[in-house]
Amino acid sequence: MSGFVHLHCHSTWSLLDGAIPAESLPHAAAALGYEAVALTDHDSLTGAVRFASACRTAGVKPIYGAELTITPASHVTVLAWNATGYGNLCRLISEAHLGHERGEPQTTMERIAERAEGLFVLSGCERGEVARLAQAGAIPQAIDAARRWRDAIGDGYRLEVFDHRGYGDHTLRNRLVRIARETGIKAVATNDVHYAAPVDAAAHEVLHAIKEIIPLSKTRALRHNSEYFLKSPEEMRALFYDLPEAADETLRIAEQCDFD
Repeated sequence: MSGFVHLHCHSTWSLLDGAIPAESLPHAAAALGYEAVALTDHDSLTGAVRFASACRTAGVKPIYGAELTITPASHVTVLAWNATGYGNLCRLISEAHLGHERGEPQTTMERIAERAEGLFVLSGCERGEVARLAQAGAIPQAIDAARRWRDAIGDGYRLEVFDHRGYGDHTLRNRLVRIARETGIKAVATNDVHYAAPVDAAAHEVLHAIKEIIPLSKTRALRHNSEYFLKSPEEMRALFYDLPEAADETLRIAEQCDFD
């Protein structure tokens, strides 16, 4: 398997957020030398069938997941590693939609813990509870939150670490690494993919402008750079040159995700 696997990727089924079709993601990954890739749309598995079909054509192993909303300001990334996990993820998504207003799905740590069998639960992007606390400099609280999640989920819980090269991102990455080491929770590297290549960042910004109902303007940019793309294994390894174990963990998770 290639030296890295993307475990946090959004397609156009992350409505007005992802800018790469689910059926294009596997081919883009294969072109970069990847042997596996995950699809993790917002509170949805809607693109799973098209994604699976494209993975077969591209010769890429599919990993099924979703970014689940805990509160409007908090997310976690959930990956199914077997058929039981896929069923549990489907139920979590259904409950999140049926139990709340249309367009505002939500779940809880307790519900995820109840259906944690067959799932990997990653702590999430900048909007994850642990990352938000770490970004605010509340390290003891972030450590407590990470331990709460680990105690609830068990061995399937991972701390998601990332660096989108924006202002303060490297500091946040280092804080998350510190939390992982102090808690003994394994770190896993991600890039929160929203488009295939840097040139597609403009399309992503248009989608966000539509979603937020704001004009396109340099002063109102929702993303500060074009780093949320499907980086190559070499680029991801270079980004985490001092943290190879976090990149290695993506490979271990991908190897365990098997529905056969």
